[in-house]
Amino acid sequence: MKKIFLLLFSLLIITPLFSQQKLSDDFINQVKNQIEAIKSGIPNEKNPVSSYIKIAELYISIDDIDNAINYFEKAKSIEPQNANIYYRIAMCYEKKKDFSRAIENWENCIRYSNSPQITEIAKKHIKFLRELR
Repeated sequence: MKKIFLLLFSLLIITPLFSQQKLSDDFINQVKNQIEAIKSGIPNEKNPVSSYIKIAELYISIDDIDNAINYFEKAKSIEPQNANIYYRIAMCYEKKKDFSRAIENWENCIRYSNSPQITEIAKKHIKFLRELR
């Protein structure tokens, strides 16, 4: 039953976030322009974590997972105990099918999370990914 729940959860919630549909050039260019606008403001920020996360999410929207991970990692270097960042990095590594790194980030998500719901989600992902290996 748990496997079915996780599979349905993945199909209904996670998959649309990382859709493989063909993106229009106009959409990609708009997103890249948004990214550049955010980047230009970073030198003036005391704590650019939220900007790094926004940039990473924008990269996800155009299916550029490597750059998304890069910006999540920048955010993590400033806030290394932010469970939300580990959650998002883990999801990116799942998308790349790099299950060892996904598990590592889920474990860190659990380590730093204060949310029982997030902890439970992370544990389910870890269990599922370990079964895939």
